[in-house]
Amino acid sequence: MELEDLGWDEYFREQVGEYDLKGIEIGRVIRTEGRQCDVLTKDGVINVRVPGRLKSWDGSNEDHPCVGDWVLVRPLEMGKEIIKVLSRKNKVSRKVAGKKTREQLVGANIDYIFIVMGLDGDYNPRRLERYLVIVCGFD
Repeated sequence: MELEDLGWDEYFREQVGEYDLKGIEIGRVIRTEGRQCDVLTKDGVINVRVPGRLKSWDGSNEDHPCVGDWVLVRPLEMGKEIIKVLSRKNKVSRKVAGKKTREQLVGANIDYIFIVMGLDGDYNPRRLERYLVIVCGFD
């Protein structure tokens, strides 16, 4: 598998031009959970640690990786760690649940979005409207 198969293009290539990539892997985040991420590289899926400096303490989530982000990963003695989250082309986000008015990132660097809903008893037109608002408003 090549990075281009995962969506790698000139936009991201330009961002890593300044880095010495010796020993560094480039990959795309496919799952996040707390301070751990699964990253798809040209060699397969690896589990990496999200360092504290990328953890969003102010609630902005701008530096914290989300699904779809391109990241640079370096090896450590025990595992691997993200050293840089590349700038995003776009993102889909929503307000976090509850009364706080913070942004929750849903995905980044998206080319296509499909909204799929069953027409069974769980079909909900209001939910579809919410999804459309999120999708039509993504930048």
